[in-house]
Amino acid sequence: MVVTRRTPVVPAPPVSRTPSSQGQPRSARAPVIQDPSVVPRVSSPLASRDAHTAAIITGASNNFKEYNDKDEHKKIKKDKPKKSGKKKKRKSTIQSLLDFLTKLLVLSVTIYVFAVCPHEAHLQSPICRGLSEYKRVVLDPYVIPPIQAALAHPSIAPYVDRVTEVASPIILRTQAEWTRRIVPQWEKRVVPVWINRVVPAFTTRVVPQWQKYVVPQYDKHIAPRLSKLEPYVARAESYVEQAEVMYTTRIAQHVRTATHNLQRWQQKTQPYILLAIQKSQDTYYTAKPHVVPLAKRIVAEVQYALLFLREQRRIFVDPHVAKLWEKVKELSRGSPATSSSTFAPSDATDFSSPEPAISETLELESTYAPIIPTSADQPPVETVPPPGKATETSVGTPSIEDAMTTAGAEVTTVFDLTSQPASASSSHFLSNSVLPSVQPSQSASSVLSESALATSSITSAVADSSSLSATSVAPTAPSSVPAHISDNDEIDIGAFYAELGLDEHLTTSQSHEQAPLNPPESEEERTERLRLKAEETARKRADIEARHSKWEIELRSQMETGLSTLKGRLEAIRSVAAAELAEAPDIRDAIESLVADAEKYIKGAEIYLRNLKGESRKNDEKMPLWERVVEKVGVKFSERLGVVEAVVSTWYNAILDQELREVYAVAAEVREVAEKAQVDLGLDYAWLDEVTYSDWQRYHSLIDASEKFAQEASSIQNGTYENMITDNPIIPIFEDLELEVQDVVIGFETRLRRIKRDGERAFNSVQKDEEKGTATDPDRDVSPEVSILPIPEDGTGERGYVPPVVIGRSKEEVLEALGRAESLEGSPEYNAREDADAGEIVSSLVREAEDERSESTAIPHTEL
Repeated sequence: MVVTRRTPVVPAPPVSRTPSSQGQPRSARAPVIQDPSVVPRVSSPLASRDAHTAAIITGASNNFKEYNDKDEHKKIKKDKPKKSGKKKKRKSTIQSLLDFLTKLLVLSVTIYVFAVCPHEAHLQSPICRGLSEYKRVVLDPYVIPPIQAALAHPSIAPYVDRVTEVASPIILRTQAEWTRRIVPQWEKRVVPVWINRVVPAFTTRVVPQWQKYVVPQYDKHIAPRLSKLEPYVARAESYVEQAEVMYTTRIAQHVRTATHNLQRWQQKTQPYILLAIQKSQDTYYTAKPHVVPLAKRIVAEVQYALLFLREQRRIFVDPHVAKLWEKVKELSRGSPATSSSTFAPSDATDFSSPEPAISETLELESTYAPIIPTSADQPPVETVPPPGKATETSVGTPSIEDAMTTAGAEVTTVFDLTSQPASASSSHFLSNSVLPSVQPSQSASSVLSESALATSSITSAVADSSSLSATSVAPTAPSSVPAHISDNDEIDIGAFYAELGLDEHLTTSQSHEQAPLNPPESEEERTERLRLKAEETARKRADIEARHSKWEIELRSQMETGLSTLKGRLEAIRSVAAAELAEAPDIRDAIESLVADAEKYIKGAEIYLRNLKGESRKNDEKMPLWERVVEKVGVKFSERLGVVEAVVSTWYNAILDQELREVYAVAAEVREVAEKAQVDLGLDYAWLDEVTYSDWQRYHSLIDASEKFAQEASSIQNGTYENMITDNPIIPIFEDLELEVQDVVIGFETRLRRIKRDGERAFNSVQKDEEKGTATDPDRDVSPEVSILPIPEDGTGERGYVPPVVIGRSKEEVLEALGRAESLEGSPEYNAREDADAGEIVSSLVREAEDERSESTAIPHTEL
């Protein structure tokens, strides 16, 4: 007995745990089976155990070696792209050269900046000037203040102070060493090389090449294009200048006035607005608990009312609207609602027996006669009986459609019989002998002849049997008479169509068909026609020209009347305005306030100058502060002068609006006359046969004349009309006010200039050049004239003399005013009060100047 031994299972060899081998199947038998060298040479399981085990171990070792080879191969593949990528990222020679040149240029510019810019006082170099502007525009306002604010924060400032204490000695020592050792070497070795070699080499080599290659290309390609843009740039600049001039002359004063008024109104109304907001808020919070439930209840009641109204509308309104809508749809389709005749109740009771006979006959006829639909454009025609008759009788006549378009076509006829019986005998006659059955095979001629005989017999029978009845024929009849009806038929066709009511239509159509064409026009007739036409045109032209002349005369008279009316109204407005301006309290108070404020500003400046002289500050600090205070005083006086100008402009604008309203009213009356004339003549000119260009020019000259009159009226108002010069009594009064304000301005500027020079002499010893310049050019410090006059003048810039301070006042008034001033100045109360006011005003200006100085010194200027 042979026992089969099982082959022991050898565990799989350990493999790599890298991600490259984790996802692959780990089969140890596949390589052993596929590799012939690994297969054991034992043919049966009875072979030796050692040989079989050796074969398995050999296969496992080979498998482990293969896995290791795969891992190494993958690592090599991963390393190759990295090396190739590094090789690809290697810079080219040109890029390396450009990087080197860029670094060299940056280094050169840095050396130049640190070497040249600190010593340039006027920043003549473009690089230094550009860096200085960059510092002034970007760094000083946007970069340095946030950094300084962050460093000045309470949580950071202690650390900054500590670092400053530690670093300051180091920085000072480093700066001293830099100044003592490095700067002399820099000045000795680098600067001479730069000046003696670099700059000459640049001038001799780079600049000629630039002039040789770059400048010609610029002149050839870029300069012509820029020269083409110069006209547009000049035009744009002219437009900008015109806009600025227009804004300065027309809009600026209104903007200043509006700004002043808005600020004043805002100051006045702000307390009331705040009070109203507070009261409204309190009222809202008080009423909210009561208003919200009430609003919800109102909304619910409104919804209930709407539902009730909707229900009532459905009950009472919608049925009537539906009926009306049905009627509208029936009328829009064009078909009546009823399709059969209606019998009267009395007739139905008296003549009830013949109805079955007629209905039976109609039914028989409908069974024998083929049904052909009739066209919708032939409605039945109903005749209204005369009022004297008691009963009605409707006798049906055949409605025949003749389709004779081709030879041999059969004709079918449908009889629409709508009859009302008149008597028993007539009904019996209709049912027995009148209505024949029409066979489909009958021809058109036989049908027509038989229907005509039946109709004549019906008419005679009804006339004999019923003397109280009237025949009413209401069928549809053909619109044309067949040409093949024989003359042997004893029928009066004219009477037949007259009874049908078609004689007028046939007569009209025949007359239209038989109307002859227009005969050719002879030469005499043509000449006569043209002569009549020319006479008619001449008559129309004469009428139009007469009316046109009449309108022109009326327009001219209206223009003359308007000019005289406008002149009278302007004189009335200006006389009243002149009387008001002579005693205008607002303007007078504004001027007096200007004088008082100017005096306060001057005295305040004098007081501050005395105080500043007594302070222990250095002259370098006193001089900038004094200049700022003087500048503030001048600005404040200019603002007060602007207030006076705004008051005068506001008053004059009201008068100007009244004058412009009168001008517009007179111009509107003249334009109304011109428009009426054009309305009267426009269509006649349009329909005139021989209208010319001069006629239309004369027509349009009506509106042109009205527009010209509007311009003349405007020129009369502003005083530029040559033919009619009107005196404006407001202008002399304004000129007096102007002179008075100019005196105040000149006196203020003179005194302020003297005080300013006193301060400059006290705080700055170097004033010789300025004094020399002042002595040689006395008009240099003269400021431009300030005008409050709202009326532009032509010769404002050509005044040959400066008016005295007290112009327009008599000698007695001047002496009296000087005496009052001396008496007031001598009183201690007046002097104390004036000094207090002046000191308070200038102290506020000094505070503003010191604040500005502190703000400007908070950011120290550092040279690059």
